[in-house]
Amino acid sequence: MKVMTVSLFVLILIVIIVVLTLGYTFKISKQTPSLSKINTFVDSRLSLRKKKPKRLMFVDFWSNFNPYKPNVFTNLLSKYEYKYTIVSSQPDILIYSVFGNEHQKYGKCKRVFYSGEHKQATDKSLRMNPQCHLSLTFYPTFGKNIRFPYFFWVYLREKYPYDMSMSNIKKKKRFCSFVYSNNRATFRNKFCLQLSKYKKVACGGKSLNNIGYLVKDKINFQRNFKFGISFENSTTPDYVTEKILETYASNTVPIYFGSVNIKDDFNPQTFINGHDFRNYYELINYIKRVDNDDALYQSFFNKPILSLKWRKILSDPNQFYLKDIVRKIYADK
Repeated sequence: MKVMTVSLFVLILIVIIVVLTLGYTFKISKQTPSLSKINTFVDSRLSLRKKKPKRLMFVDFWSNFNPYKPNVFTNLLSKYEYKYTIVSSQPDILIYSVFGNEHQKYGKCKRVFYSGEHKQATDKSLRMNPQCHLSLTFYPTFGKNIRFPYFFWVYLREKYPYDMSMSNIKKKKRFCSFVYSNNRATFRNKFCLQLSKYKKVACGGKSLNNIGYLVKDKINFQRNFKFGISFENSTTPDYVTEKILETYASNTVPIYFGSVNIKDDFNPQTFINGHDFRNYYELINYIKRVDNDDALYQSFFNKPILSLKWRKILSDPNQFYLKDIVRKIYADK
């Protein structure tokens, strides 16, 4: 009898302990959020901070740049859901370039420097501008600079696919085009005149014009030619502009001379690189060879024009390169 009483007492005690434990656990669970809820809360706070509108201002850009119209930077900000308003004073973020000095009036805001120009290429401030918090230039990525050459600005603006290629859909009868207005790049004019001794080069810009009018649509004009002279204004390393890209867009084989690093940006199988030859004489002889060999000419087509590096950047499902740029533009100082 005593054994039964003790056993019953122990059983009741166990039941009481279990009930009290469950009740305490239930109380704690009501007061303490789960890990998933904590993560959701943190994500929501970060999202709110990310989406808090900032006052964005553009100054010292090229003459036809309209800060109130969409551009590459505002398109990227919108794409990744960063909120902003374009203002004309008291900016949170100032994005400025090299065509003026208005940026000097604004010292307390976040300052982002952009330039695709070479005119100050010898000035290290383009790469390590002490006045800015972030710079985007054609210089290699280093420190607070991210390489963002002008050709890439145009590539994004025109929304070309990452695997863009030329397709030769018809046989072209005209030889080569040359559309430039800047006569200061004398090495470029000299090459054009040398090549013209082989066949006429149609010059549609102010420089060496021989067609009787100025070309308004360069890409459409170049479509009629087998080759297009795509020389930069300068041979500064890493300085690559829209010139070679416009020739590609015309379905015309570029004859390029400029950055010695051009193969880092574009597929060497899709253009004629002047740096591969010791002089203009060798370069022109190779152009003659390509011009007279249909199979060799066709070999430049139906291949991605961008280098593998840029194709990886643009096809990255996480879009790290572009997201990193936008994040750094939008971040506090």
